[in-house]
Amino acid sequence: MNLKDYIRSIPDYPKKGILFRDITTLIEDSDAFEECINQIIERSKNYKIDKIAAIESRGFVFASAVSYLLKKPFIMFRKKNKLPAETHSVDFELEYGTATIEVHKDSIDKDDSVLIIDDLIATGGTAEAAAKLVENFPLSGTTETNPLIEAIKANVNLMHWKRTYTEEEVGHDLYNRYGYCELFGPEGHFKSTQLRGFIGYWGNGLDYDWHSHEAEEIYLNLGGNAIFRTKEEEILLNPNETKMHHSWQSHSMITHKEAILTFIIWRGKGMFGLPKMD
Repeated sequence: MNLKDYIRSIPDYPKKGILFRDITTLIEDSDAFEECINQIIERSKNYKIDKIAAIESRGFVFASAVSYLLKKPFIMFRKKNKLPAETHSVDFELEYGTATIEVHKDSIDKDDSVLIIDDLIATGGTAEAAAKLVENFPLSGTTETNPLIEAIKANVNLMHWKRTYTEEEVGHDLYNRYGYCELFGPEGHFKSTQLRGFIGYWGNGLDYDWHSHEAEEIYLNLGGNAIFRTKEEEILLNPNETKMHHSWQSHSMITHKEAILTFIIWRGKGMFGLPKMD
């Protein structure tokens, strides 16, 4: 079934020059609506999902059905001044103007993985705004590290994020929820052959399997926490704490309820190399 066949196009609505995609024709057909919901659920199976969120108002139609079938809490992103309690808000651009969406401050915990559902994507502005609302929930740090966390969050879209591994090596979930930005080093913003410095992020509920590298490594945890494992010990690394790995020392990391944001330094031999899965 091609779901596009069930979506009606209406020219010059809501204003001249806009081709409006009308989903009422899809949800009026029970078979098409069922197929649409089933496709969303099927595509979500590869992700850890704690809550379902939707954007006012047509997104509610699809997200409420998905929330019911997956037995997950449902969160509403609403237009400005439509929610009664304290909110976070973000402004964004539409295909035909600007708008603001809001969400209750107590709707999302800092370690939640949220599936955001809308009906259709035009410019992507609404969905991007919803993602920013989720991302802006706090990542727990310390008095010393919180300013760094906020600086990174404020500039995250300007940073050149990379991945070390392929999806085949580490799996779909890890591949899509981790990344690093090299601040200084052979490929960094500031060139250096003596040290490499990275910002690294791993989402919650990830298992970064056993790996090693020639360079010595020091982690400084900026926010969140994770279990760091070597053959000799297993520790919970909290904000403002450090962990060192020696050359070719096999190690792994597990995040649970919280994501982790770290500053990482490499030094010594192997500066130009990459980690290898053991």
